[in-house]
Amino acid sequence: MKKLLTKGWAKCIAGVLATFFFAATVVCGVCTAAMVEEGYYIDSLEKFQDQGLRPTIEDYSHTVYELYKSDSDQPWLGETEEFRFRLLDAEGKELAGNYREEKEYEFFEAWEYPKDKQELGMYGAGEWPEDAPFMAVPEKGTMQYKSRMGVEVYAVAEDSDTWNWYSTVPACTIEVYINRAAAAKTYADVLGPLGKIYHARAAFPVSFVGGLLLVGACLAFLYAAAGRKGDSEEIRTGILEQLPFDVFTGLICLAVIALTGVAIEAQWLEPIPRLVITAVFILCGWFIGLLYTLSIAVRLKRRELFKGWLTVRVLCWCARRLREAGRILGILLRGLPLYGKVLAAYVLLAVVEGILISVCWYDMEVYMLFWILEKILLALGLAYLVLVLRKLQQGGKEIASGNMDYHVDTRYMFWDFEDFGECLNHIRDGLGRAVEDRMKSERFKTELITNVSHDIKTPLTSIISYVDLIKKEELPTETLREYVAVLDRQSQRLKKLIEDLVEASKASTGNLTVQLAECDVQVLLNQSMAEYQEKLEKAGLTPVLKQPDSPVHIRADGRHLWRIFDNLLNNICKYAMPGTRVYLDVALLDGEARITFRNVSESPLQMDGETLLERFVRGDTSRHTEGSGLGLSIAASLAQLQHGRLELVTDGDLFKAVLVFPAVSPAGIPAEDRNRVL
Repeated sequence: MKKLLTKGWAKCIAGVLATFFFAATVVCGVCTAAMVEEGYYIDSLEKFQDQGLRPTIEDYSHTVYELYKSDSDQPWLGETEEFRFRLLDAEGKELAGNYREEKEYEFFEAWEYPKDKQELGMYGAGEWPEDAPFMAVPEKGTMQYKSRMGVEVYAVAEDSDTWNWYSTVPACTIEVYINRAAAAKTYADVLGPLGKIYHARAAFPVSFVGGLLLVGACLAFLYAAAGRKGDSEEIRTGILEQLPFDVFTGLICLAVIALTGVAIEAQWLEPIPRLVITAVFILCGWFIGLLYTLSIAVRLKRRELFKGWLTVRVLCWCARRLREAGRILGILLRGLPLYGKVLAAYVLLAVVEGILISVCWYDMEVYMLFWILEKILLALGLAYLVLVLRKLQQGGKEIASGNMDYHVDTRYMFWDFEDFGECLNHIRDGLGRAVEDRMKSERFKTELITNVSHDIKTPLTSIISYVDLIKKEELPTETLREYVAVLDRQSQRLKKLIEDLVEASKASTGNLTVQLAECDVQVLLNQSMAEYQEKLEKAGLTPVLKQPDSPVHIRADGRHLWRIFDNLLNNICKYAMPGTRVYLDVALLDGEARITFRNVSESPLQMDGETLLERFVRGDTSRHTEGSGLGLSIAASLAQLQHGRLELVTDGDLFKAVLVFPAVSPAGIPAEDRNRVL
């Protein structure tokens, strides 16, 4: 077998056999496809013969219809042995026919003809139209004629000398009956070959499959023998393998395109020339494909299929030149500011559009094609810019909101956009370091306050204890008693300051224990008001409490909430103008409980609410009243620990503090009744 692979005569024989088997396979395949389409493998022989007779029977039916329109004398078509007919009107009444219900005749098919109205043309008055379906002798003044079968010819006078004629053929049905035995004898020249083809129908697909196998065997031999010559084991190349594979492929494609063009043009020729050209086209395509695949087989054996492609060399050269040009252009563009780059892009776009207009002005379809392509590329570029700007905008918002972990991805950005993205990342890093330094400073302050407060608290306790002991002794003079009273008052004030410092430190760092539970705001506020009633009267303040009839419930720690009320009411007693009213409101708004404290300040308020919430800040800048400036800061921190917030508003001398907490439904009341209850 190996010796045959190197023999030239064996390759020639295999090529001839492959071509012969291919042609036979194509013929068998076409015949099989045609038979499948015609129903050879589904329908019976009788039905298949009926299809062969159908054109003849259809002509027979049409002849009857023409006789029906022409109003010929009956009997029509005589007593033909093969066919019989029945002519029925639209209501099923028989008008004519030669079918007498003979046993040897069976129903074949019925043809329905709809009502047909036609314009016959303009003729002189009393002149019979040439295209009338039946002949009649026109009578003077008569404009309507009707045949025995109901076909009507009538005229409409256009003027006294000219009539416009029309014809109307009523709808009818023609039933055709067939004598199969007689038809088989009469049309044996048609039905005989059809019967032989029908009985031989199974041979075509079998031959098609067998031909495919034989063609495959011959091709396998040719592919195995490709490149083998003589006794050498080396695979040798031929003339075709000297060409680069991409060039060879391009030549093959040109040959196929040329053959396809010839085949398309041949479709307009007569049947026989068209059949010859189609056969030549198939054989030429076979030889071209055989040469192409054999060349591929040789190249694969030598592992040279992708070696030396001219297209690859050209593309690599173009890529190197484009890369170099892009590098130079990038250097030039990087030196331009952003507005310069935008202007350069605009000028480039204008130049491209001008070139397109000058080149394609005579062919608007080509120009519109390039114009649409340009707009698509421009839309893609704008979409890229929008996405990049959106990413930068999102990064700016995240950093502005305090998200120090957000990183702007600059992998797919270029030029100024990449620089700006990196600047945002550097800002994020700088802010992160600043926040970290600030946190360290706050922790240092807290630790310092805690440690100092602890160190001061021990000697202060001793001072307070000894002052209490001195107060219990009999003091010889009134002056000495006043000194002791001052020491007692100032030591208590210092103790209160230290306690506020410690509490402010714990509240700001979240080191306080918070036990949230459902509580009634009005009850706690009324209790606080009761405890401060005497202080408010002493300060000359009149409290005005406004609250809803239904209870308002929130989740809070009662101890800490009372401390917030205590700080706010204590602040009012210290700084409110005597002789004024103090308003306390409890309200529900958008699912939130709002507790509002309003009073008129005795001293001018020269700072906003945010400043008043800072530590050691007092509204009384002259500091002639007692206080540490920590009360509002502690209240704000305690509110935040309980998922609420404290808002301060100053307007002239008006001071307003608003506590906001999420409202909850009272215990034991269904959630769907919450709004009704509140």
